[in-house]
Amino acid sequence: MTFQEFLPHAPKTGPLPDFMLHRLASYEEAKKYIFCQMVNKERHRDSLKERPYEDWQDLAITYYCELGDDRAFGAAARMTYALLDQLGVPEETLRADAWENTLQREAVIRPLSCVLEAMGGPGYGESPLYLLSNREMVNGAIAAAYPDTCQKAGALFGRNFFLLPSSIHEFLLLPDDGDMDARMLDQMIAAINESHVRPQEVLADHAYYYDGRTRAVSLASRYQKRRNGGDEAQGRTDVGAGDDAGNRCRTPEMML
Repeated sequence: MTFQEFLPHAPKTGPLPDFMLHRLASYEEAKKYIFCQMVNKERHRDSLKERPYEDWQDLAITYYCELGDDRAFGAAARMTYALLDQLGVPEETLRADAWENTLQREAVIRPLSCVLEAMGGPGYGESPLYLLSNREMVNGAIAAAYPDTCQKAGALFGRNFFLLPSSIHEFLLLPDDGDMDARMLDQMIAAINESHVRPQEVLADHAYYYDGRTRAVSLASRYQKRRNGGDEAQGRTDVGAGDDAGNRCRTPEMML
């Protein structure tokens, strides 16, 4: 068995250079570069049989080893059961090390309009959407699963909010003004995934919802069904945001 077998994105022009594969020579070396990634559970159903993962809502959190210093374009190795056996490390150790490394990459919220402007895109003026990712915006959707991230975002907004899965790299956050329909959001997300997101980077075709009262995330459609039945308060929460929360949410960047 060779390390190349664990590399689904390895260059097709030939084997990876030795300096990349060196990170898989031992677990002591590899563990410094192992991180968590959030993926679509259904789309990765077959490969998930071969690798450890944990559930987050209806998604899966998997683990990978970065083999190069360029996170955006470098190769990565899936941490499969076979690779764990080869490295001689138990699953519990892998999970703990992956989370320790991942949590060092801060969760950051940026107004979407600021992100698009920084990328040289057209100006869209004020937007109700915010982008949640890590600073590099690579494999940043996992930031939604960080402890207290959603609670802190709710405090910034001063209200409940929708989480719209943009890709494996980020979520878009939409504060709930009471007028949004979960079914409409689901349809919009599915259409954008179909036309604009690479299949391997699709995260989900539906929205999620953070309820500040229960401090829990759920499928937006399920939350809306409960709310329409009178079981949940609407819009604002008791998350303790100050009167200036709206202004703070319009700053270029908020580290959580």
